[in-house]
Amino acid sequence: RQPSDVYKRQPVNCEADHRESLDSSNNGIVNEDSQIEPTGLVVSGQNDFSICGQIDPTQAGQNFDDVDVYSFMLSGDQNLRLHLQTEQSDSLSEVELALFGAEGPTAIASGLLQGQHAIIGRDLPAGLYWIAVFAKTRGTTAPIGYRIDVTKSNSSCENSGMIQSSYL
Repeated sequence: RQPSDVYKRQPVNCEADHRESLDSSNNGIVNEDSQIEPTGLVVSGQNDFSICGQIDPTQAGQNFDDVDVYSFMLSGDQNLRLHLQTEQSDSLSEVELALFGAEGPTAIASGLLQGQHAIIGRDLPAGLYWIAVFAKTRGTTAPIGYRIDVTKSNSSCENSGMIQSSYL
C-alpha cells in the first residue's frame, strides 16, 4: 500500500512525529494475524513525541470497532504521561487508551476517554512498550481522528490509570 492511500479516509490534518500507516492491520494485541505498528520513536533525554491515527468503524470486530497498537522504546527509567485527544468524541461510545509492556504482553495501565481526553501517567523502566487505542463508535462509518502525546513528567506521583485493560 502506498502512503498516499493510507490516509484517503482520514478527515483530520494532524501533525505528529508518527502518523498511523498500517490502519487495517495494526491491531496485533487482539488479532494474531495482525501486527504492532512500529513507530521507530525512542523516549530519551528531552524528546517527547506524538502519534496521529484514526478510529475506522469499517474495521469492526467482535468487541470493538477499531484497535490501533503502536510500539516505542524507552531508553531509561522515566515517568511518562500519555494523553489521547480527539475533537470528534460525540461519535464515540467508548475509547480506552492502554499501555502495555511488550514482554508478554503485560497490561500496565489504561484510561477511558472522558469528554475529548484520556490520560495515563506511569513510572516505567527502560524497555519496549505498546500504546493501544480500543474504540467503539455510535453508528458512524466515517473515520475519527485522534492524537496521542507522549511526554516525560517530573512528578513521581502521576501514576494514574487502571491496571488492566477492560478489552483483554
